[in-house]
Amino acid sequence: MNLTILGNRAGMPANGQPSSGYLVTTDDAMVLLDCGPGVATALSAITTPDQLSAIVVSHLHLDHCYDVLPLGKSLLARALPSPDVEIPSVPLYVPVGATDVLRTLADLFRIPTLPILDRAFDLAFDVREYRPGDRMTVADLEISLTGLRHSAPNCWPRPRC
Repeated sequence: MNLTILGNRAGMPANGQPSSGYLVTTDDAMVLLDCGPGVATALSAITTPDQLSAIVVSHLHLDHCYDVLPLGKSLLARALPSPDVEIPSVPLYVPVGATDVLRTLADLFRIPTLPILDRAFDLAFDVREYRPGDRMTVADLEISLTGLRHSAPNCWPRPRC
């Protein structure tokens, strides 16, 4: 297992470094843990979003989830030029209740000239809500979600091969 720190700035990106984002790679999986501002750009230097096996968001503070929207739009945009290209549906694991919050966030940034991009959460992601204590398997990774004390409901994903 390899961990690449894409960003670790608390609160907001600064000095050219993104907020929270960590890429876990194994022989069979590539999982993005958190996706704060600037993480989509940092990820693009390594891979494309359609190569991700899953995205896990620990909680809904913007410094942990804001770039989920650009990743979803990127997934859709890559599939648009050709009707033969299948839109990837990347599993997106979020805390219970987060789906509605993220859709509301997406509604704030509509693209009237290309409205299909406004459906990123419905088309580009297979959204799955989780609770503290849940476990998931992504390829050869088992991820357990441990509840933490924080000002927002929070779980830290702990991957293990």
